Amino acid sequence: CCWPAGAFPPPQRTLHMQANNKRCLVEKRGDKATATVTTSSDTVPHPPPGHIQVRVAAAGIAFADCLQRCGLYPGSPPEPYTPGYDACGTVTALGDDVEGFAVGDRVAMLCVWGAASQFLNFPVNSPSKPHGTKSMPWGGAAHIAKVPSSLKSRGDGEVVSLVLNYVTAYQMLHSIGNIPTSTQPGDSQKSILIHGAAGGVGTALLELGRAAGVRCIGTCSGGAKTAVVEGLGGEVIDYTKEDFVARVREMTGGG
Repeated sequence: CCWPAGAFPPPQRTLHMQANNKRCLVEKRGDKATATVTTSSDTVPHPPPGHIQVRVAAAGIAFADCLQRCGLYPGSPPEPYTPGYDACGTVTALGDDVEGFAVGDRVAMLCVWGAASQFLNFPVNSPSKPHGTKSMPWGGAAHIAKVPSSLKSRGDGEVVSLVLNYVTAYQMLHSIGNIPTSTQPGDSQKSILIHGAAGGVGTALLELGRAAGVRCIGTCSGGAKTAVVEGLGGEVIDYTKEDFVARVREMTGGG
């Protein structure tokens, strides 16, 4: 048998025609003493064709955000702009010509900028350049994914940490470094040196390296960062007190 035509309503495409919104705004670039960073209230319109509207639950802060704020990141949008490199949230509305997403989907996005907002309209079909040709393309299918059901119990802060930090670390370790994801009996243990090991990508490398059976040596500037690196199984070199090149050679037998 089959259900008669029209027995089910079409997929819901919207919960909001527009959304009242608050977002972070960089009005003037500079260092932490000279930059002007404020909050702004506006209205996010219904998503245009090829876009979805997302209620942001968590937005990441990366070193790239600092570089953008200082005017040192290539392809950054002009002021005023909203920072935020990555985000996790829930789809609240669909624009026309959007397939593969539904209202209520939990998604994670690599925004590069724009994530520090309560709502945003994100292009999912192809990248756009809302700030003009001098800024880098924004969005597109390669920069968004549905959060898998295996992460259902994980908080939004945990999920957003995977988007930039762990994907970057995974690519560095396994694609560029050619480190196998696991070791086999009889394999000699490999060693890796992680600079900035107490940071976002650094801590991700420590965890992924430990999972792969790799010896992780991490540099940091001492203090509380030492405990962070040690707590994730890393062997610490305080580069403010030691020559890390000489120390690594000593630790690895000249490697």
